[in-house]
Amino acid sequence: MKFTVLMPVHNGVKSKELNLAVKSVLYSSLKPHEFLIIVDGKLDNKKYFFLKKLSKIKLVRIIFKKKIGLSKVLNYGLKISKYDLVIRADSDDINHNNRFKEMVRYFKKYKLDILGSNISESFNGKKITKKMPEIPNIWHLLFYNPINHMSVIYNKKKILKLGGYPEIKFKEDYALWIKAKYNNLKIMNMQKNLVQTKVDYKVIERRSNYNSIISEIKILKLFLSTFTLYFPISLLALILRITYLNLPRKIIFLIKKQFLRS
Repeated sequence: MKFTVLMPVHNGVKSKELNLAVKSVLYSSLKPHEFLIIVDGKLDNKKYFFLKKLSKIKLVRIIFKKKIGLSKVLNYGLKISKYDLVIRADSDDINHNNRFKEMVRYFKKYKLDILGSNISESFNGKKITKKMPEIPNIWHLLFYNPINHMSVIYNKKKILKLGGYPEIKFKEDYALWIKAKYNNLKIMNMQKNLVQTKVDYKVIERRSNYNSIISEIKILKLFLSTFTLYFPISLLALILRITYLNLPRKIIFLIKKQFLRS
């Protein structure tokens, strides 16, 4: 089953992390048939020349775009990818060596439309499993994002039929899963850690600012316009999530350590 690995890149990623992320794709036990890298905006010289050198590899295709934002980059990537099966990869995360092999096999076995997995998050050197439900349902979607975006593989035709990623900053993937669930796409999460990522106080800070609160409200509106019977409990979910986002960063860090550990 041929597949494309889709990796968006922006200048905020560190060169070392980009290098490791790319290597984890290229040296995977199951090689992609296309490694599509889309650059969102200008890069510094070190990252630019690294990618230019990388483009000489036959399976690698690199597209340089002006700054358009993650949702547009992903939608563009889905449209131009050569293969219907697309595997997401972040430019600062490390993919497990057998991730592609295991996920493609699982995807085919259960005839899925979207498949994610658990991930290993590193907090200042301490690893925590971000575990997701095997079969995400409406209740999961109401209270939190039940799919680790950097771990996802999907059928691009099904995603594009939904209109692709909605433009909700920080929550474009969450919004997509809501639309997918409403349209009865078959979604599962493998109960394995297949991606390694880093989270620090700076990441938590970015996820807890004013724009994140606005995005939470947009997610609520989308959820209510999709699943109209859930209005009262949706308000409760919004209050809880906004309260969480406004907690001191150290408290959020401790909550993650306590509740995400496997």
